[in-house]
Amino acid sequence: MQYLLFVDDTGFNKNKNSRKLNDEKISMVGCLVPAGEIEQLAGELNFYLSELKELYNADEYHFTDICNHKNQFEGIDGFDALSMIQIFAEIIKEYDIKIVTQTITSEMLEKKGDLIAGVDAIARECGFSSTSEAQKNESRALILNILNAKKYVESLSGDNEIAAVFCDEGLRKNNAETKIKLGGKDVEIDFCSSKEFPYLQVADFAAWALTRSKLNLEKSQNKEMKDFDLMTMRILETIVSNYVNISHVTTNAECGINVDETYDEIVK
Repeated sequence: MQYLLFVDDTGFNKNKNSRKLNDEKISMVGCLVPAGEIEQLAGELNFYLSELKELYNADEYHFTDICNHKNQFEGIDGFDALSMIQIFAEIIKEYDIKIVTQTITSEMLEKKGDLIAGVDAIARECGFSSTSEAQKNESRALILNILNAKKYVESLSGDNEIAAVFCDEGLRKNNAETKIKLGGKDVEIDFCSSKEFPYLQVADFAAWALTRSKLNLEKSQNKEMKDFDLMTMRILETIVSNYVNISHVTTNAECGINVDETYDEIVK
C-alpha cells in the first residue's frame, strides 16, 4: 500500500515550568493517509471548509488562531472552537490517520552526535543548506519524521511505502520541491500552502493538538485545569492512540500533573 505523508511543524515559547519542555527546539508532526482514501478525505475537508467560509469568512482551519481568537477567528466563541476541534478529531478517527512525531531537543543534539551528523548529511543531499540553527533543527526534525513514518508503514507490511511527502511552507517556499531517497527510491517532498492544499490542515491540527496538550498539562501543574482546556483534553484523548511513535500515559489531568516527573516515569 502507498501512503502520503502530510507534515507540519510546531513549538512554543520557552520559560515553562518544566525542564523537559524548555529543552525542546521544534517538533515535526506527520499524518499518514493511504493514497486510496485521499479523494474521500478531500471531499470531507472541502465540505467543512465551505461551512467555515460561510460562518467566519475564513479560508482555512488554523487551530492556534482558532483557540487564541486571532486573525480571522477574533469573534469565535468557545463552543464553536470546541466544535472545530471535535470535527478534526473525528476525521482523524474516521480515516484512522496515523500520526508520527519527531522532536529535536538540546539533549538529543548533545548526546546523539552521530545521528545528527547522519541526518545533516541527508539534509545536504536534499538541498537544505540552512545556516541558522533554527532552520537546521527544522530540517533535522522533518527528515527524522519521514524516516520514522517509513519505519512505521513498513512495520505494518513490507510492501508498504511512502509515495510522497507534503510539508507546510516554512522550511521552503510554497511550490518548492526536493527529493529524499527512501529504500533506494527518490521520493518527492513538496512544500505547499495549507490554504491551497487543505490536507495540510489535518497535519496542522495534529501538530497543534500535540503542543496544546503539553501546554495544558504544563499550565495546570499542581492546580485545577481550566474548563476550556479540560474539555479540549477530553476531545484530544480520543485520538491519543493515533500517535503511533510516542509513549502514552493515563493520568487525572483535571487536577494537574508534574510534567517532568511523569516524563521520568515513562523513561523508567
